[in-house]
Amino acid sequence: MKSNLVALTTVLVLLFIEQIVYGMFYSDLSFITQSFFPGMDKKKLGYYAGYLLSAFYLGQLPGSVFWGWLADKCGRKKPLMVIVFLDAICVLSFAFLQNYYVAVAVRFVWGFLDGHYPLVKTLATDYSTEENVALHTSFLFVSVSFGNAIAPLLGGYFSDPEHISDWLLQLFPILRTKQFCLPFLICGLLLFLCLFFVILFVTETKNDKDTLLADSPPPVSLFNTWILLAIVLYGFEALMQCSYDSLISLWLSTDRSLGGFGWDAQRIGNYLCFVCPMQAMNLVLFPVLVKACGAARTYRVIVSIQTVVLFVTPLISYCAMSTATVSALYVFMSSFHLCRVILFNSAIVLIADHSEKNNRGKLYGISQMICGSGRFIGPPCLTSLFAWSIQSSRPFPIDHCLSFFVLATVSVSNIVIAWFIPS
Repeated sequence: MKSNLVALTTVLVLLFIEQIVYGMFYSDLSFITQSFFPGMDKKKLGYYAGYLLSAFYLGQLPGSVFWGWLADKCGRKKPLMVIVFLDAICVLSFAFLQNYYVAVAVRFVWGFLDGHYPLVKTLATDYSTEENVALHTSFLFVSVSFGNAIAPLLGGYFSDPEHISDWLLQLFPILRTKQFCLPFLICGLLLFLCLFFVILFVTETKNDKDTLLADSPPPVSLFNTWILLAIVLYGFEALMQCSYDSLISLWLSTDRSLGGFGWDAQRIGNYLCFVCPMQAMNLVLFPVLVKACGAARTYRVIVSIQTVVLFVTPLISYCAMSTATVSALYVFMSSFHLCRVILFNSAIVLIADHSEKNNRGKLYGISQMICGSGRFIGPPCLTSLFAWSIQSSRPFPIDHCLSFFVLATVSVSNIVIAWFIPS
């Protein structure tokens, strides 16, 4: 039991570091993209930003299934060690890229090699019992929330040459011109440290009997309709999450005259670092909700709240800039962050409840593949739609609100699908 807790803590720390890398991309996406195209009009950045972000998730489509299959075939620990090592190499190499199209190609390869999340979810459920699976999987999103909170600060602070020591700038002149080099270097080194902890503390949860089961034909539970519906819900939520995160940076940095807030990278980073910790409330709320009404009913209630939040959020920028406006923005953005982690957590528990241990790696790999599909399709489509909507003065609702309304419509479809999963 004690070894399981140590191992669970180790994979949570790994997820925390990985999320810092993800979070830097989301919060600073427009500025990372602009570093490849100095002087480009911000109205055109959305097109390039979406492709840079989604290339990673295109790579995840085959990668997630491969790593999930490998985890069921060979065990969880060895594939995880390989993944962390390759992730660290990709993060360090991205720090020095100068060409946008090379960066897109590297992001694709990086996406294929990054299979940590299906394995982390599998290990978290393997280390759990039916009584504590809701609590243990809630900790996944605590790691994500703290990673998201630190990421904007790390990206915003260390990307400014004024905050870097002179001796370091003299030793590495590239830090003056490559704005986000140092944050990625720091994350790459942290991943190598995580690899050391994975080797020492992560325990294998797959025994020889499980391996024999994995070699045999998959049982009916692998194709359970409820599991497939939960995977679809997970994928649609991922589409909304990734699209929303890529839109937020663009929307907040857009001029007030075009429906945005006109904020710079540091202000966006400072703001998001207070929004993201709201996800940690999932640790308290989700186990209580699941115990009270079950994962399926919890999903239906929360996805309904999320839909309302998505419809209302873009309307806030119509209000005059004031403390009340910024506070309202904080409430709605925080609410969306909390809703989405509860929905992700619900889908993870639904899959675990209706699957066998020897198939969890494959199922979470498939769910991450569907997740990657949504994250590949969403950002380029929604950021391109956003760029189109602000290029000229367009009337409501096809102004800056349009992209958010599309996401709200997807959320409505999740409400419908959720009713087909029995309580």
